Formats: sequence, structure tokens, C-alpha cells
Amino acid sequence: MSKVRTLPEITEQGTRALVRALGYPDAVRFIAALRPGRGDYTKDRRALLKGVGIEEVLAEVRQAQGAQPRQSGALAASGQPESDLSGIRSPLGVVIADIHGVTTAAETPLLDRLRAHREGLYAQGFVPTREGKRIPTFPTGITVARGAQLRDLLSAERPVRTIETGLALGLSTLFILEASLASHDGGGAGAVHHTAIDPFQASAWGDAGVRSIDAAGLGGNVRHLAADSALALPALAACGERFDAGFVDGSHLFEGAFTDILYMLRLVRPGGLIVLDDYWMPAVRAAAGYFAANMGVAITPVLDEQGRAKMAALRTPEREVKRAWDHFVPFAAQG
Repeated sequence: MSKVRTLPEITEQGTRALVRALGYPDAVRFIAALRPGRGDYTKDRRALLKGVGIEEVLAEVRQAQGAQPRQSGALAASGQPESDLSGIRSPLGVVIADIHGVTTAAETPLLDRLRAHREGLYAQGFVPTREGKRIPTFPTGITVARGAQLRDLLSAERPVRTIETGLALGLSTLFILEASLASHDGGGAGAVHHTAIDPFQASAWGDAGVRSIDAAGLGGNVRHLAADSALALPALAACGERFDAGFVDGSHLFEGAFTDILYMLRLVRPGGLIVLDDYWMPAVRAAAGYFAANMGVAITPVLDEQGRAKMAALRTPEREVKRAWDHFVPFAAQG
């Protein structure tokens, strides 16, 4: 009997197979091309179940639980062939069911559902992994106060396409998506799109972030790239992708932060916003210092309620800064 591999093992072996067959750049480009499905579940649901009451839906559920293999009740009343339902994502996930119970999540607007889901995570104090392990929201994830600052910074940009390095528990992603959805009248599935890069989502985080995002009803709005950002970001740039805003919270080593900022500057539109997390760390401040001294990037520390600069906002230049071939300005960590 063949061994049943775990998801992290499958992800690791599959990635290696892609790299062997395509090489690193094309492997990352292939992963980037695998976009989530699109559509608007709420609109599809209203069309499918128009005129159908809750009693008929419950009767259909009870019939399915009784393993009677025929289509009737609510689905039959919709006139929709059973095969046409295959692309519709269920609005209820195991995580949201654990937090809120199986209630009226399908009736809740997407933005309200996102907020309720996130508030539930902070209230319970953890984000569950695929195996049921509870990872504390603090100190691992972004705090509510800092998340609100991130959301407010991005809201002013009215972003449609956003990108971040470092997904982890997915808490910052929820604040980023809130900014995008709120800026576009609440939006709907497919109205906004977010790319999150995290090579350790399965192995270190037990898919906690992607599961949480899916439970919030936003799986169709998020593309997760399980690759090193040092490889994924240049591949996205080579593909000509462009974003309205970015969030850097991946590697906190100098070279990791430097590389993330370098390619974010190429991916985020001119005049766009890049937010750096953990700006209090010397390596992150030093990486930002190079771009301020050498590339004319404006950096504004974002102070918390105690006056500490936990984040910083970078504004990408409106036009390319022309420099001599041997240009270099010594730099230091930004204060």
C-alpha cells in the first residue's frame, strides 16, 4: 500500500518537480498563473434559489443527509442542472462554523462577513490550522490596532490589486482586503484581488492563513504563492503584473527585506503605496535606508498610540530617478 503523503509533503515534492521540469523562473510563473476561480456566489445563489424558502432548503439538506440520490426540492425548483452547481463555492467553512456557528453567513454581505470573521478570531485569541492546532493571534499575528492602521493607510489608495509578502495567519490579509472592499462599495467576489506570498504557509502555519481567508468568503479574491518571495516577486515583474499597493512582512533579515522592497517598487504602480511592517527592527530600517538615500523613495514612519514606529509607509516615485552608472550614496537605518 502506498503511503498517503501529507499536504506539506505534496507541496514540497510538487514544487521540486516543477523546478526540475521548468527551472525556477518558469516554475514560479506557472504557479502565479494558477488563479482562483471567479464569480459571485451571492448573485449565483439568488438566481439559483429564487423564490425558494428556508423550509425547502432544509428539506433538501435532510434529503441529502438521507442519501437519496435524486435532485428535487430547492435545486429542482431552480431549474438548474445539477452539473452546473460544481463551480459554486459553499459560503460556509469549517473555521467560520467553529467561530460563529452555522447561521446566516450566506445572507451576510461580504464586507460584513469579513469583519465578523476577523473579530471572532481576535475574540477567541487563535487561528486554527488544518490539523486543529491553535496558533495564538498574539504575538504571532498583527494586532488589531496595527491592522486598523494598515487598513486606513490603504483605504486612502482605493486599491483594487494588492500584494503582500508573508501570509502566516492571514490577519493582515483580512485588513488589506477590508480596505479594498470598503473602497469599492463593499465589492463582491472578484471585485478586488490580493496576492500573498508565503513559502511556509503549509509547513510552518498548517494552512491557517488560507483556511481563514476561505472561511471569510474571500478565497476567490486571494492568490497564494507558496514560493520564496525572492523568486516569486521577480517572476511576477517579468510577467508584467502591476499592483496598487503592497505590504512587506516576509523575511526580516536585511537581504530579505531589501529584496522585497526592491521588487515591490517595480510591481507597485508609480505613486503607489508600500507599507513596511516591523519597522522597529534594525534590518528592516537599514533596508529602507538604501532606497531613501539612493532612489528618492519617501519614507514616513507610522506611529502607534505610544508614539513608536512599528510600521512605515513608502511612496513609489512617480517617475524613474535617473542616476549615473556608478551612483551610490552611503546609507544608514532610517529613524
